[in-house]
Amino acid sequence: MKKLLTLSLFMLSASTFAMDASELKESDLHACEAQVENASEDLREQSKESCECLVENTDYEALAEAIESGDTAKEQEIKQQAAQKCDSDVM
Repeated sequence: MKKLLTLSLFMLSASTFAMDASELKESDLHACEAQVENASEDLREQSKESCECLVENTDYEALAEAIESGDTAKEQEIKQQAAQKCDSDVM
């Protein structure tokens, strides 16, 4: 589930090339809302927490710079760092 959320947020962020950091974060928050709505009722809370954790732990300034420069490896690294922080918070 977390990997799916990470991948979804990454794809959404990658497709929003000209956005600044606050717009990227807002876009990811909207993606979270959509995923929570589409999740089964018993997974909604977990889905919401996972998605919000990823948003809160993503460095959107660095992400915006990576997107602007076309550095997809850096984009992926930033998203993976956020996912790792969320995974370590669960443990």
